[in-house]
Amino acid sequence: MEILNGFKDSKLSMNLINKIKNEKSEKISIMEVCGTHTNVILKSGIKSLLPNNIKLINGPGCPVCVTSQGYIDTAIELTNRKNIIITTFGDLMKVPGKDSTLNKEKALGKDIRVVYSPLDSIKIAEDNPNKEVVFLAIGFETTAPIIALSIEIAQSKKIRNFSILNSLKTMPQAMESLVLNPNLKVDAFLCPGHVATIIGEEQFKNLALKYKIPMVITGFEINDILASICKIVEMKNKCENELVNLYSRFVKKEGNINAINIIYEVFNECESYWRGLGKVNNAGLEIKEKYKEFDSLSKFNNIVLKDFGWENYIYKCVLAAQYVNDNVEDSEERLRYYNLIFDNLDLYNYIIKSEVFRNEKFLLNILDIIDEWDLSKVMKAKIKDRPDLGKDERVGRRVIFEFNKSYPVVLSPMLDKESLKEPFLEYLSYYYDINEIRKKL
Repeated sequence: MEILNGFKDSKLSMNLINKIKNEKSEKISIMEVCGTHTNVILKSGIKSLLPNNIKLINGPGCPVCVTSQGYIDTAIELTNRKNIIITTFGDLMKVPGKDSTLNKEKALGKDIRVVYSPLDSIKIAEDNPNKEVVFLAIGFETTAPIIALSIEIAQSKKIRNFSILNSLKTMPQAMESLVLNPNLKVDAFLCPGHVATIIGEEQFKNLALKYKIPMVITGFEINDILASICKIVEMKNKCENELVNLYSRFVKKEGNINAINIIYEVFNECESYWRGLGKVNNAGLEIKEKYKEFDSLSKFNNIVLKDFGWENYIYKCVLAAQYVNDNVEDSEERLRYYNLIFDNLDLYNYIIKSEVFRNEKFLLNILDIIDEWDLSKVMKAKIKDRPDLGKDERVGRRVIFEFNKSYPVVLSPMLDKESLKEPFLEYLSYYYDINEIRKKL
Protein backbone atom coordinates (compact mmCIF):
# COMPACT_ATOMS: atom_id res chain seq x y z
CA MET A 1 0.00 0.00 0.00
CA GLU A 2 2.97 2.31 -0.38
CA ILE A 3 1.22 3.74 -3.44
CA LEU A 4 -1.30 5.38 -1.13
CA ASN A 5 1.41 7.60 0.34
CA GLY A 6 1.37 9.65 -2.85
CA PHE A 7 -2.37 10.31 -2.74
CA LYS A 8 -3.70 13.68 -1.56
CA ASP A 9 -6.07 12.11 0.96
CA SER A 10 -4.68 8.62 1.50
CA LYS A 11 -7.03 7.93 4.44
CA LEU A 12 -10.12 8.56 2.27
CA SER A 13 -8.57 6.51 -0.54
CA MET A 14 -7.99 3.58 1.82
CA ASN A 15 -11.57 3.78 3.07
CA LEU A 16 -12.90 3.73 -0.50
CA ILE A 17 -10.68 0.80 -1.47
CA ASN A 18 -11.80 -1.17 1.59
CA LYS A 19 -15.42 -0.38 0.78
CA ILE A 20 -14.92 -1.67 -2.78
CA LYS A 21 -13.34 -4.87 -1.43
CA ASN A 22 -16.12 -5.36 1.12
CA GLU A 23 -18.78 -5.08 -1.57
CA LYS A 24 -18.91 -8.70 -2.66
CA SER A 25 -19.57 -8.94 -6.36
CA GLU A 26 -18.94 -10.95 -9.47
CA LYS A 27 -16.38 -9.86 -12.07
CA ILE A 28 -17.03 -6.32 -13.25
CA SER A 29 -15.37 -4.71 -16.29
CA ILE A 30 -15.44 -0.91 -16.11
CA MET A 31 -14.37 1.19 -19.08
CA GLU A 32 -13.17 4.76 -18.84
CA VAL A 33 -13.42 6.65 -22.15
CA CYS A 34 -11.54 9.81 -21.22
CA GLY A 35 -7.79 10.05 -21.78
CA THR A 36 -7.34 12.10 -18.61
CA HIS A 37 -9.04 9.37 -16.58
CA THR A 38 -6.74 6.80 -18.20
CA ASN A 39 -3.71 8.92 -17.33
CA VAL A 40 -4.76 9.27 -13.68
CA ILE A 41 -5.49 5.54 -13.38
CA LEU A 42 -2.13 4.54 -14.87
CA LYS A 43 -0.02 7.08 -12.99
CA SER A 44 -1.67 6.45 -9.62
CA GLY A 45 -1.46 2.66 -9.72
CA ILE A 46 -5.15 2.35 -8.82
CA LYS A 47 -5.46 -0.94 -10.71
CA SER A 48 -3.02 -2.66 -8.35
CA LEU A 49 -5.10 -1.63 -5.33
CA LEU A 50 -8.40 -3.01 -6.58
CA PRO A 51 -9.64 -6.56 -5.96
CA ASN A 52 -9.13 -9.08 -8.77
CA ASN A 53 -12.81 -9.06 -9.71
CA ILE A 54 -12.68 -5.37 -10.71
CA LYS A 55 -11.18 -4.79 -14.14
CA LEU A 56 -10.56 -1.31 -15.58
CA ILE A 57 -10.57 -1.16 -19.38
CA ASN A 58 -9.02 1.69 -21.36
CA GLY A 59 -11.48 3.16 -23.85
CA PRO A 60 -10.97 5.40 -26.89
CA GLY A 61 -8.94 8.09 -25.10
CA CYS A 62 -8.17 11.76 -25.76
CA PRO A 63 -8.95 13.63 -29.01
CA VAL A 64 -5.38 13.18 -30.23
CA CYS A 65 -5.54 9.43 -29.50
CA VAL A 66 -8.64 8.92 -31.66
CA THR A 67 -7.58 11.21 -34.51
CA SER A 68 -6.66 9.22 -37.59
CA GLN A 69 -3.24 9.14 -39.16
CA GLY A 70 -4.93 10.19 -42.38
CA TYR A 71 -5.89 13.50 -40.78
CA ILE A 72 -2.25 14.26 -39.98
CA ASP A 73 -1.21 13.31 -43.52
CA THR A 74 -3.83 15.67 -44.93
CA ALA A 75 -2.57 18.50 -42.70
CA ILE A 76 0.99 17.84 -43.87
CA GLU A 77 -0.19 17.85 -47.48
CA LEU A 78 -1.66 21.31 -46.91
CA THR A 79 1.70 22.60 -45.61
CA ASN A 80 3.17 21.88 -49.06
CA ARG A 81 0.87 24.44 -50.69
CA LYS A 82 1.93 28.02 -51.22
CA ASN A 83 0.81 30.81 -48.92
CA ILE A 84 -0.72 28.56 -46.26
CA ILE A 85 -0.22 28.92 -42.52
CA ILE A 86 -1.15 25.91 -40.39
CA THR A 87 -2.23 26.66 -36.81
CA THR A 88 -2.69 23.93 -34.26
CA PHE A 89 -2.82 22.95 -30.63
CA GLY A 90 0.61 21.86 -29.46
CA ASP A 91 -0.31 18.25 -28.73
CA LEU A 92 -0.69 17.50 -32.46
CA MET A 93 2.88 18.49 -33.33
CA LYS A 94 4.47 15.12 -32.56
CA VAL A 95 1.65 12.87 -33.81
CA PRO A 96 3.10 10.71 -36.63
CA GLY A 97 1.66 10.65 -40.10
CA LYS A 98 2.69 8.06 -42.65
CA ASP A 99 6.08 9.62 -43.34
CA SER A 100 6.41 12.73 -41.17
CA THR A 101 5.08 14.89 -38.33
CA LEU A 102 4.11 18.53 -38.07
CA ASN A 103 7.23 19.06 -35.96
CA LYS A 104 9.46 17.72 -38.72
CA GLU A 105 7.68 19.80 -41.35
CA LYS A 106 8.09 22.93 -39.25
CA ALA A 107 11.83 22.19 -38.95
CA LEU A 108 11.93 22.05 -42.75
CA GLY A 109 10.63 25.61 -42.91
CA LYS A 110 6.87 25.10 -43.24
CA ASP A 111 4.77 27.83 -41.60
CA ILE A 112 3.20 25.88 -38.75
CA ARG A 113 2.26 27.77 -35.60
CA VAL A 114 1.14 26.51 -32.20
CA VAL A 115 -1.83 28.44 -30.79
CA TYR A 116 -3.76 28.22 -27.55
CA SER A 117 -7.13 28.93 -29.13
CA PRO A 118 -8.68 29.04 -32.61
CA LEU A 119 -9.32 32.70 -31.84
CA ASP A 120 -5.53 33.18 -32.10
CA SER A 121 -5.84 31.81 -35.62
CA ILE A 122 -8.40 34.48 -36.45
CA LYS A 123 -5.88 37.15 -35.41
CA ILE A 124 -3.17 35.50 -37.52
CA ALA A 125 -5.53 35.53 -40.51
CA GLU A 126 -6.24 39.23 -39.99
CA ASP A 127 -2.50 39.96 -39.82
CA ASN A 128 -1.75 37.91 -42.95
CA PRO A 129 -4.49 38.83 -45.49
CA ASN A 130 -2.50 37.39 -48.41
CA LYS A 131 -2.20 33.95 -46.85
CA GLU A 132 -4.68 31.21 -46.03
CA VAL A 133 -4.80 30.23 -42.35
CA VAL A 134 -5.93 26.67 -41.57
CA PHE A 135 -6.69 25.69 -38.00
CA LEU A 136 -6.46 21.96 -37.19
CA ALA A 137 -9.77 21.42 -35.42
CA ILE A 138 -9.69 18.28 -33.30
CA GLY A 139 -11.51 17.59 -30.07
CA PHE A 140 -14.75 16.55 -28.46
CA GLU A 141 -17.69 18.61 -27.24
CA THR A 142 -15.23 20.45 -24.98
CA THR A 143 -13.38 22.25 -27.78
CA ALA A 144 -16.22 22.36 -30.31
CA PRO A 145 -17.86 25.52 -28.83
CA ILE A 146 -14.76 27.74 -29.16
CA ILE A 147 -14.12 26.41 -32.67
CA ALA A 148 -17.74 27.13 -33.61
CA LEU A 149 -17.36 30.63 -32.14
CA SER A 150 -14.23 31.25 -34.23
CA ILE A 151 -16.17 30.38 -37.39
CA GLU A 152 -19.00 32.72 -36.42
CA ILE A 153 -16.50 35.52 -35.73
CA ALA A 154 -14.75 34.92 -39.04
CA GLN A 155 -18.07 35.14 -40.85
CA SER A 156 -19.21 38.27 -39.03
CA LYS A 157 -15.87 40.00 -39.67
CA LYS A 158 -15.79 38.73 -43.27
CA ILE A 159 -12.41 37.07 -42.77
CA ARG A 160 -12.24 34.93 -45.90
CA ASN A 161 -8.70 33.58 -45.46
CA PHE A 162 -9.52 31.44 -42.42
CA SER A 163 -10.77 27.84 -42.41
CA ILE A 164 -10.61 24.71 -40.29
CA LEU A 165 -9.50 21.18 -41.12
CA ASN A 166 -12.25 19.51 -39.17
CA SER A 167 -12.04 16.32 -37.10
CA LEU A 168 -14.40 17.10 -34.22
CA LYS A 169 -16.08 14.15 -32.52
CA THR A 170 -18.89 13.47 -30.06
CA MET A 171 -18.45 11.06 -27.17
CA PRO A 172 -21.89 9.55 -26.34
CA GLN A 173 -22.32 8.01 -29.79
CA ALA A 174 -18.88 6.42 -29.59
CA MET A 175 -19.79 4.98 -26.20
CA GLU A 176 -22.97 3.55 -27.69
CA SER A 177 -20.93 1.76 -30.38
CA LEU A 178 -18.88 0.17 -27.58
CA VAL A 179 -22.03 -0.94 -25.76
CA LEU A 180 -23.42 -2.48 -28.94
CA ASN A 181 -20.32 -4.59 -29.49
CA PRO A 182 -21.47 -7.98 -28.17
CA ASN A 183 -18.01 -9.32 -27.49
CA LEU A 184 -16.51 -6.36 -25.70
CA LYS A 185 -18.22 -7.18 -22.40
CA VAL A 186 -18.26 -3.75 -20.75
CA ASP A 187 -20.30 -3.87 -17.54
CA ALA A 188 -20.16 -0.17 -16.66
CA PHE A 189 -18.71 3.17 -17.76
CA LEU A 190 -16.82 6.01 -16.13
CA CYS A 191 -18.25 8.92 -18.10
CA PRO A 192 -15.99 11.81 -19.14
CA GLY A 193 -16.33 14.72 -16.74
CA HIS A 194 -15.05 17.36 -19.18
CA VAL A 195 -17.54 16.39 -21.89
CA ALA A 196 -20.36 16.21 -19.35
CA THR A 197 -19.72 19.82 -18.26
CA ILE A 198 -20.78 20.80 -21.78
CA ILE A 199 -23.54 18.35 -22.71
CA GLY A 200 -24.89 17.61 -19.22
CA GLU A 201 -26.38 14.34 -17.99
CA GLU A 202 -29.18 13.56 -20.42
CA GLN A 203 -27.32 11.70 -23.20
CA PHE A 204 -25.42 9.51 -20.75
CA LYS A 205 -28.61 8.85 -18.80
CA ASN A 206 -30.40 7.75 -21.96
CA LEU A 207 -27.58 5.31 -22.77
CA ALA A 208 -27.62 3.86 -19.25
CA LEU A 209 -31.38 3.29 -19.31
CA LYS A 210 -31.54 2.09 -22.91
CA TYR A 211 -28.81 -0.52 -22.55
CA LYS A 212 -29.24 -1.25 -18.83
CA ILE A 213 -25.68 -0.43 -17.93
CA PRO A 214 -24.45 1.59 -14.90
CA MET A 215 -22.69 4.85 -15.70
CA VAL A 216 -21.03 7.35 -13.38
CA ILE A 217 -19.94 10.86 -14.37
CA THR A 218 -16.71 11.36 -12.49
CA GLY A 219 -14.00 13.95 -11.90
CA PHE A 220 -10.26 13.63 -12.23
CA GLU A 221 -8.90 13.29 -8.72
CA ILE A 222 -7.88 9.81 -7.59
CA ASN A 223 -10.66 9.73 -5.01
CA ASP A 224 -13.18 10.84 -7.63
CA ILE A 225 -12.36 7.71 -9.60
CA LEU A 226 -12.30 5.42 -6.54
CA ALA A 227 -15.66 6.79 -5.39
CA SER A 228 -17.10 6.16 -8.85
CA ILE A 229 -15.82 2.58 -8.93
CA CYS A 230 -17.33 2.06 -5.49
CA LYS A 231 -20.67 3.44 -6.71
CA ILE A 232 -20.63 1.16 -9.77
CA VAL A 233 -20.04 -1.92 -7.61
CA GLU A 234 -22.94 -0.88 -5.37
CA MET A 235 -25.21 -0.39 -8.39
CA LYS A 236 -24.25 -3.76 -9.89
CA ASN A 237 -25.01 -5.51 -6.60
CA LYS A 238 -28.41 -3.80 -6.44
CA CYS A 239 -29.09 -4.39 -10.17
CA GLU A 240 -29.42 -0.63 -10.67
CA ASN A 241 -28.74 0.42 -14.24
CA GLU A 242 -28.74 4.17 -14.30
CA LEU A 243 -26.59 7.28 -14.47
CA VAL A 244 -25.13 8.80 -11.32
CA ASN A 245 -23.41 12.20 -11.40
CA LEU A 246 -20.55 12.29 -8.87
CA TYR A 247 -19.04 15.37 -10.48
CA SER A 248 -21.92 17.69 -9.67
CA ARG A 249 -19.54 20.40 -8.49
CA PHE A 250 -18.98 21.10 -12.19
CA VAL A 251 -21.51 19.07 -14.17
CA LYS A 252 -25.07 20.36 -14.20
CA LYS A 253 -28.02 18.31 -15.38
CA GLU A 254 -28.67 20.56 -18.37
CA GLY A 255 -24.98 21.13 -19.17
CA ASN A 256 -23.84 24.41 -20.68
CA ILE A 257 -26.78 25.58 -22.78
CA ASN A 258 -24.87 28.40 -24.49
CA ALA A 259 -22.07 26.04 -25.51
CA ILE A 260 -24.53 23.45 -26.84
CA ASN A 261 -26.40 26.08 -28.83
CA ILE A 262 -23.31 27.44 -30.55
CA ILE A 263 -22.09 23.91 -31.43
CA TYR A 264 -25.32 23.06 -33.23
CA GLU A 265 -25.61 26.48 -34.79
CA VAL A 266 -22.42 25.77 -36.77
CA PHE A 267 -22.25 21.95 -36.91
CA ASN A 268 -24.37 18.91 -37.70
CA GLU A 269 -23.75 15.39 -36.40
CA CYS A 270 -22.18 13.06 -38.94
CA GLU A 271 -20.37 9.75 -39.35
CA SER A 272 -16.82 9.93 -38.06
CA TYR A 273 -13.71 7.78 -38.17
CA TRP A 274 -12.21 7.02 -34.74
CA ARG A 275 -8.77 5.51 -34.36
CA GLY A 276 -9.42 2.27 -32.49
CA LEU A 277 -13.13 2.11 -33.29
CA GLY A 278 -13.39 2.66 -37.02
CA LYS A 279 -16.37 4.53 -38.48
CA VAL A 280 -19.08 5.43 -35.97
CA ASN A 281 -22.49 6.83 -36.93
CA ASN A 282 -23.29 10.32 -35.64
CA ALA A 283 -20.05 10.46 -33.65
CA GLY A 284 -18.61 13.46 -35.46
CA LEU A 285 -19.45 17.05 -36.30
CA GLU A 286 -19.53 18.50 -39.82
CA ILE A 287 -19.79 22.16 -40.78
CA LYS A 288 -23.24 23.25 -41.91
CA GLU A 289 -23.72 24.38 -45.47
CA LYS A 290 -24.04 28.07 -44.57
CA TYR A 291 -20.55 27.98 -43.05
CA LYS A 292 -18.92 25.77 -45.73
CA GLU A 293 -16.57 28.52 -46.85
CA PHE A 294 -14.71 27.90 -43.57
CA ASP A 295 -14.28 24.19 -44.25
CA SER A 296 -10.76 23.50 -45.59
CA LEU A 297 -11.89 20.34 -47.39
CA SER A 298 -14.44 22.38 -49.35
CA LYS A 299 -12.21 25.39 -49.83
CA PHE A 300 -9.10 23.84 -51.34
CA ASN A 301 -8.98 21.82 -54.53
CA ASN A 302 -7.93 18.19 -54.44
CA ILE A 303 -7.81 17.94 -50.67
CA VAL A 304 -9.34 14.74 -49.36
CA LEU A 305 -9.24 13.66 -45.74
CA LYS A 306 -7.29 10.45 -45.95
CA ASP A 307 -8.80 7.42 -44.29
CA PHE A 308 -6.62 4.54 -43.11
CA GLY A 309 -8.99 1.97 -41.75
CA TRP A 310 -6.12 -0.37 -40.90
CA GLU A 311 -4.29 1.93 -38.56
CA ASN A 312 -6.05 0.97 -35.34
CA TYR A 313 -4.85 -2.60 -35.32
CA ILE A 314 -2.61 -2.06 -32.29
CA TYR A 315 -5.69 -1.23 -30.26
CA LYS A 316 -7.29 -4.45 -31.50
CA CYS A 317 -4.15 -6.38 -30.59
CA VAL A 318 -4.35 -5.04 -27.07
CA LEU A 319 -7.93 -6.24 -26.88
CA ALA A 320 -6.78 -9.59 -28.25
CA ALA A 321 -4.22 -9.82 -25.47
CA GLN A 322 -6.96 -8.97 -23.01
CA TYR A 323 -9.07 -11.81 -24.41
CA VAL A 324 -6.11 -14.19 -23.94
CA ASN A 325 -5.69 -12.98 -20.37
CA ASP A 326 -9.35 -13.67 -19.59
CA ASN A 327 -9.66 -17.02 -21.35
CA VAL A 328 -6.31 -18.82 -21.16
CA GLU A 329 -5.62 -20.03 -17.62
CA ASP A 330 -2.12 -21.43 -18.00
CA SER A 331 0.43 -18.63 -17.46
CA GLU A 332 2.99 -20.08 -19.91
CA GLU A 333 0.33 -20.41 -22.58
CA ARG A 334 -0.75 -16.82 -21.98
CA LEU A 335 2.82 -15.62 -22.38
CA ARG A 336 3.18 -17.60 -25.60
CA TYR A 337 0.06 -15.96 -27.06
CA TYR A 338 1.17 -12.50 -25.91
CA ASN A 339 4.49 -12.90 -27.68
CA LEU A 340 2.83 -14.15 -30.84
CA ILE A 341 0.40 -11.22 -30.89
CA PHE A 342 3.01 -8.55 -30.39
CA ASP A 343 5.63 -10.18 -32.63
CA ASN A 344 3.11 -10.06 -35.44
CA LEU A 345 1.36 -6.73 -34.94
CA ASP A 346 1.95 -5.46 -38.43
CA LEU A 347 1.84 -8.80 -40.18
CA TYR A 348 -1.55 -9.89 -38.94
CA ASN A 349 -3.31 -6.64 -38.24
CA TYR A 350 -6.14 -7.30 -40.67
CA ILE A 351 -6.90 -10.71 -39.26
CA ILE A 352 -6.82 -9.42 -35.72
CA LYS A 353 -8.65 -6.22 -36.53
CA SER A 354 -11.39 -7.89 -38.52
CA GLU A 355 -12.08 -10.91 -36.40
CA VAL A 356 -11.16 -10.46 -32.76
CA PHE A 357 -14.52 -8.92 -31.87
CA ARG A 358 -16.52 -11.46 -33.80
CA ASN A 359 -14.86 -14.73 -32.91
CA GLU A 360 -11.95 -14.71 -30.52
CA LYS A 361 -11.26 -18.43 -30.98
CA PHE A 362 -10.36 -17.64 -34.58
CA LEU A 363 -7.58 -15.41 -33.26
CA LEU A 364 -6.16 -18.21 -31.12
CA ASN A 365 -6.33 -20.63 -34.08
CA ILE A 366 -4.38 -18.23 -36.29
CA LEU A 367 -1.80 -17.63 -33.56
CA ASP A 368 -1.41 -21.38 -33.00
CA ILE A 369 -0.76 -21.90 -36.72
CA ILE A 370 1.77 -19.07 -36.74
CA ASP A 371 3.53 -20.71 -33.81
CA GLU A 372 3.32 -24.28 -35.13
CA TRP A 373 4.76 -23.35 -38.53
CA ASP A 374 7.14 -20.66 -37.25
CA LEU A 375 5.65 -18.23 -39.73
CA SER A 376 6.96 -14.99 -38.30
CA LYS A 377 10.20 -15.29 -40.24
CA VAL A 378 8.39 -16.31 -43.41
CA MET A 379 5.97 -13.43 -43.28
CA LYS A 380 8.74 -10.91 -42.81
CA ALA A 381 10.31 -11.96 -46.10
CA LYS A 382 9.80 -9.93 -49.27
CA ILE A 383 6.55 -10.40 -51.09
CA LYS A 384 7.20 -12.62 -54.07
CA ASP A 385 6.97 -10.99 -57.49
CA ARG A 386 5.33 -7.80 -56.26
CA PRO A 387 7.76 -4.95 -57.05
CA ASP A 388 4.75 -2.66 -57.54
CA LEU A 389 4.13 -2.48 -53.81
CA GLY A 390 7.11 -0.24 -53.14
CA LYS A 391 9.65 -0.27 -50.34
CA ASP A 392 7.50 1.71 -47.96
CA GLU A 393 4.52 -0.68 -48.01
CA ARG A 394 3.77 -2.39 -44.73
CA VAL A 395 4.12 -5.99 -45.80
CA GLY A 396 1.56 -7.58 -43.54
CA ARG A 397 -1.09 -4.97 -44.22
CA ARG A 398 -0.74 -5.33 -47.95
CA VAL A 399 -0.68 -9.08 -47.93
CA ILE A 400 -3.79 -9.42 -45.83
CA PHE A 401 -5.58 -6.74 -47.82
CA GLU A 402 -4.85 -8.45 -51.12
CA PHE A 403 -5.61 -11.88 -49.80
CA ASN A 404 -8.85 -10.76 -48.27
CA LYS A 405 -10.03 -9.92 -51.78
CA SER A 406 -8.76 -13.14 -53.34
CA TYR A 407 -9.25 -15.79 -50.68
CA PRO A 408 -11.83 -14.58 -48.16
CA VAL A 409 -12.36 -18.12 -46.84
CA VAL A 410 -9.25 -17.80 -44.68
CA LEU A 411 -10.89 -15.03 -42.74
CA SER A 412 -13.94 -17.13 -41.94
CA PRO A 413 -14.33 -17.64 -38.21
CA MET A 414 -16.36 -20.78 -38.93
CA LEU A 415 -13.24 -22.87 -39.62
CA ASP A 416 -11.56 -24.82 -36.82
CA LYS A 417 -7.76 -24.82 -36.61
CA GLU A 418 -7.14 -27.91 -38.70
CA SER A 419 -9.61 -26.84 -41.36
CA LEU A 420 -8.03 -23.41 -41.43
CA LYS A 421 -4.53 -24.69 -42.24
CA GLU A 422 -5.01 -25.54 -45.89
CA PRO A 423 -6.65 -22.29 -47.03
CA PHE A 424 -4.14 -20.39 -44.91
CA LEU A 425 -1.32 -22.22 -46.67
CA GLU A 426 -2.94 -21.41 -50.00
CA TYR A 427 -2.92 -17.80 -48.99
CA LEU A 428 0.77 -17.93 -48.16
CA SER A 429 1.59 -19.60 -51.46
CA TYR A 430 0.01 -16.70 -53.32
CA TYR A 431 2.75 -14.40 -52.00
CA TYR A 432 5.56 -16.62 -50.75
CA ASP A 433 7.62 -19.66 -51.57
CA ILE A 434 6.09 -22.13 -49.12
CA ASN A 435 8.37 -25.10 -49.85
CA GLU A 436 10.12 -24.69 -46.52
CA ILE A 437 6.81 -24.68 -44.72
CA ARG A 438 5.67 -27.77 -46.61
CA LYS A 439 8.79 -29.62 -45.45
CA LYS A 440 7.75 -29.07 -41.84
CA LEU A 441 4.29 -30.54 -42.33
